[in-house]
Formats: sequence, C-alpha cells, structure tokens
Amino acid sequence: MLGFGKSVKTELSHFILYQIAFVNRFLEKLVIDESYNVVHTFGTSVASKYALNFSDRVKGLILVGPAGIRDEKFEDKCFLLRGFSNDKKKYNSF
Repeated sequence: MLGFGKSVKTELSHFILYQIAFVNRFLEKLVIDESYNVVHTFGTSVASKYALNFSDRVKGLILVGPAGIRDEKFEDKCFLLRGFSNDKKKYNSF
C-alpha cells in the first residue's frame, strides 16, 4: 500500500478512500478481475471497504490483526462481509 513499508510517504497515504482507489486502479492495470485479499492491520480496513464497494471483484478476504475497523458507519455494514466466507457456520460469529 502507498505510504507503508518502503514506498514513498505522501500526505494522502492514510486516507482510506485514496487507498481504495489505488488498489482498484492497481488491479485494473494488472488485469485482475477477481482476487482473494490477505491484509494486515490498516490494510484490513481498506480491503474490507474495498470489498463492500467492489464486491464483484473480491472472491475472499483474510483479515490479520484488523485495525481501524472501529468506524461506526463501517460496523453497521460488517455483516455484509459474511458473504465472502466459504464456511458460513465457521465464521458465523463475525
């Protein structure tokens, strides 16, 4: 993700909408129509919101150490991510 790791830091790096737009454009450039996404900490918030906005492009999510999923507007939609689970019984506590 932009602004993390060894990538160039920008003032926009921590804006989730900017990161979502970057991920979408990145996948378009690589001609990846559907993907499984494994994300960590801040990336979990970006990937989850990306999945809600582009559900036709996300086949699955693995959220490791979710951080930033405390936004009340997002928590109200959290149940929508259940559709990304193959085993509904296993992840029913979501």
